[in-house]
Amino acid sequence: TAGDRNGISAMRPAPVQLVYLAYPGTMGADYIDYNVVDPAVCPPEHRQHYTEGLLRMPFCYQVNSFSELYREVIDPSHLPSRADHMLPDRPCFVYCNFCRLGRITSTLWEV
Repeated sequence: TAGDRNGISAMRPAPVQLVYLAYPGTMGADYIDYNVVDPAVCPPEHRQHYTEGLLRMPFCYQVNSFSELYREVIDPSHLPSRADHMLPDRPCFVYCNFCRLGRITSTLWEV
């Protein structure tokens, strides 16, 4: 990820280091000891792809709840229509970015 601080972790500033929320997958780094995961992030059959020890949350590793804060996201009656976003009713490819907008660059579009 752009702007990451993995170099700090690589210097081992703590005797035990873990990742949580930053990236839902293995870091693949020998300086990360544990990774907090849930059944969706790391199903049992994916265990062999992780270099860290796994701290498994039983349901969800996210500690937030959208049910109270963002009812409009969960309630289908509040979802915008395709027309609200000037999309055609027919199937089409839609480019999405769920990260920082700065990650969409002219170089990306050239690819």
